[in-house]
Amino acid sequence: MLTGDTKLACEAILCLSSGQRPDECNESIQKYFSIKAKKPQDTIKARQNFLNLCPVDGADKKDEKFADLRDNVLPMTDGRECTAEALNQRIEVDSYESLGKYYTAYRVNPTVPSQCNSLYNHSYTDIKRPIYKCTGEFYTQLEWDLSSKLQQISYSEYRNLPSNLQHTIYYSDSDSGGYTVYYKKVPFSKTCWFKN
Repeated sequence: MLTGDTKLACEAILCLSSGQRPDECNESIQKYFSIKAKKPQDTIKARQNFLNLCPVDGADKKDEKFADLRDNVLPMTDGRECTAEALNQRIEVDSYESLGKYYTAYRVNPTVPSQCNSLYNHSYTDIKRPIYKCTGEFYTQLEWDLSSKLQQISYSEYRNLPSNLQHTIYYSDSDSGGYTVYYKKVPFSKTCWFKN
């Protein structure tokens, strides 16, 4: 029976390679991610050293794919950043110009970090790439805050909408004093990534 860090290192290799992590993985995963250094490359090296505590009876010499998983893919990839939950928190910000002014636009990033692809695509992992189900379009700051795209409509169309889908914006005008533009709110979800 393996004990101590030797046992935890073997468990960490198995748990980090799987998309299903039972409670039995908690101790080894916590131990693994508690290994941190001031410099990223030192953290990677320290995690490699920890995983190397697992006795593999020469499997790393016989099997290049296993060695690559243990020595490269797992230490250089934080699998926690590759889950649907984490990817939904990756907000991409863009800027655009309109009538001489610059504005900011937002969306849930439709791409995954490059490090995650090595985890999804490795033949010794069963971590599946989440699926992106949003349109990928950017939304203005106001639309993002409202979680609704604003579609300009006529006043008569506006009056026929339920109140929760109505939105107006008043624009000031030095010549006429100002005017109101009517919008229909088309809700969108900020949950774009789903488990595969």
